[in-house]
Amino acid sequence: MFSFFKKKETKSEQPVKAAPVSDSPARDEVLTRQLDELCGSFSGATMELCAVTGPIGFTALPRPDENRDGPWLIVLPLTAWYEEDGIIVQGKAHLYATADAKLLAHLRRMAPRDGIIQVDVRKGEKDNTYWMQALPTPFMDPDLKAILLEQVKEVSTDVDGLGHFILDRSTGFFLGDVNWLGEDLPMSYPNAPEQTDVRAAQDTGRALLADAQGWNDKAMQAGESAFRAAYPDEDTIPALEISSIDLGPDGSFTFWFGSEEIVEPLCAQGNLSRGDFLPPEEFNIN
Repeated sequence: MFSFFKKKETKSEQPVKAAPVSDSPARDEVLTRQLDELCGSFSGATMELCAVTGPIGFTALPRPDENRDGPWLIVLPLTAWYEEDGIIVQGKAHLYATADAKLLAHLRRMAPRDGIIQVDVRKGEKDNTYWMQALPTPFMDPDLKAILLEQVKEVSTDVDGLGHFILDRSTGFFLGDVNWLGEDLPMSYPNAPEQTDVRAAQDTGRALLADAQGWNDKAMQAGESAFRAAYPDEDTIPALEISSIDLGPDGSFTFWFGSEEIVEPLCAQGNLSRGDFLPPEEFNIN
């Protein structure tokens, strides 16, 4: 794996390829290809980056052909950072590196979510991408601290006909409980950039609640169909319960199901314009 302890390099300004090094040339090829897709080349000079981390810590980006223990390409979302001219920029940036399971755990402690870090990096040719050159360290800056304090404030809203929802910043969804046939049921909708999309998702929730019994009956049938598609060799369908509902801005929705007899998540998707659930082969689970 590449060294994290090199001194700053200022001689070369030519673009270079970040070169992950593992014990396997095949793994190196996978990691390098993955990195090229996300960032491209990086500047030859090392610069110091001071930044606010986002609500999600370092995360591995596995591929189906990658092994369980890594090394993986990892990424840390950033929400604010100093540019080289000393100006603070707020937005979305990403810090990349490679790490195995042990190093990833260490980096999550050194650069936790919702924190402020200082780290030596090379800048990517794609906007707001950085390649980590040294281990990050905690950093204190009053201006970044003010941004962080604003970032971690709770965001909530009372939705007419649905109830109280709180923004989960790690997923970007508003989460709340609705009264579904006399029981509290978790419901969520995305914190979309456009308020028209947010209101449309809320409208979807209100439409489902207006005919909760009808949609509940359809959901149970759709859940059984989804189970049969996921477990074609099973003769008996277990007792399913609706565990939550996700709302989309286009009249779409996803019902999630739980059961003591199945471990993997099970869901069924539908759309108000269709007036029903989709067949399992048309589900689009991202």
